[in-house]
Amino acid sequence: MAIKLLSIGRKSPEKMGACALFISITLILLFHTIFLAPVYASNRTQTVLIFRLSGESLSGEIVCADDDGIVLWTSAAPFDSSLLEQNSETIAFADIEKVAVRIKGNFWKGALIGGLSGGFIGVNVGLLSGDDEEGFLSYSAEQKAGMLGFSLAMGGAIIGKRTVTRAYVIDGKQGAYKFYLPEIKKLARYPD
Repeated sequence: MAIKLLSIGRKSPEKMGACALFISITLILLFHTIFLAPVYASNRTQTVLIFRLSGESLSGEIVCADDDGIVLWTSAAPFDSSLLEQNSETIAFADIEKVAVRIKGNFWKGALIGGLSGGFIGVNVGLLSGDDEEGFLSYSAEQKAGMLGFSLAMGGAIIGKRTVTRAYVIDGKQGAYKFYLPEIKKLARYPD
C-alpha cells in the first residue's frame, strides 16, 4: 500500500527533466529582470519630463534639486556647466504637477526582457500541459503553447516597460515634493 501511494504523482524522467529545465531558466530570467535590470539602469542618463500645473511640460536632465524646486537642463546639446544659465530652467515645487522619468535606452530592453520571459513561460506551460481531451474547447499542446506564449509575452512586455519608467506626483504640494525629493535628487547630475 505504501509503495502504491509513493508512486502516485510520479512522472516520467523526461517530464521531470523538462520541468527542472523550465524552472531553472524561469528563475534565471526572473533574477535578471528583478535584480540586475536596476543595476544596468543606474549608470544611464535619465530623461525627465516635468508637467507643470499650467499644463505646460518640459523635458531634459535634472541638474540639481533642493527644497525650493528643480533646475532642469532643457537644451538638446550635451551638458555644459558654462552654459547653465542659458540652457536651464528653474521650476518651483509649487508649479510642478508631476515628474516622469524614463531611463534612456532601457525602454525596449525592459519590454524585450519582459516579453521573452513571458513568452518562454507561456510556451513551456503550454507544451508541458499536453493535449486536451476531445471536446468543444480542446487544444493541442502546440496551440496552447502559441496562445499562452503570445498572451504572456504581451503582459511581460508591458510589465518590463513599466520597470524603466517612474512618475512622482507632486501637484504643487510641499509635502509630496519633500517626500519624493530624495528620489529626485538621485536623478540629478549634482545630487547635493
